[in-house]
Amino acid sequence: QPPPRRIFNLAMEPALPPNWQRGESKSHPGKFFYFNKVTKEKTWTCPGSTAGTADRKRKADEPAKEAKKVRGASDGATCHALHLLVKHAGSRKPTSWREKAITISKDKAWEDLEQIRCEILAEAKKEGGTSQALEAVFRARAKLRSDCSSHAREGDLGSFPRGKMQKAFEAGAFALQPKEMSGIVDSDSGLHLIFRIA
Repeated sequence: QPPPRRIFNLAMEPALPPNWQRGESKSHPGKFFYFNKVTKEKTWTCPGSTAGTADRKRKADEPAKEAKKVRGASDGATCHALHLLVKHAGSRKPTSWREKAITISKDKAWEDLEQIRCEILAEAKKEGGTSQALEAVFRARAKLRSDCSSHAREGDLGSFPRGKMQKAFEAGAFALQPKEMSGIVDSDSGLHLIFRIA
């Protein structure tokens, strides 16, 4: 007999910010996650339940606003970003310098990347909590763990205009303020953390 499923009380859930929706995990029945339809960010914690809701709403709305301004063409704006990529079996190219054949599920990759994100934030806080500390910790972790060849450059992708990267990645990167780290961004390549430099 399967274990009893957790009852989720919608009345106890704060209203979700625009572009967010709730879903039930396939690998953890009874456990719910939250998904941003614009930035593709996912989180286990309700985005309406913390003090950062307004900030997340701003980030979620920005890619849509930018997409209205520019459809597939560069408006001259550029973004300089670092990223840390965790691939999974469903990634466009499930192979990397770390593993010849990547077989982990998307859910497992998500859990791994969420753990990495928490560790980056904790270590940066321990190092003083500045944006410079966050960037240094992000670079070190990308060099060791990213499944992208940019790991050799500490995850540095250089500057890129709109229209050059995959849409979900571009939306996530351009939504960030300089010296800010993203939540998890889902693209065809896999799952990303992004740190915008400029």
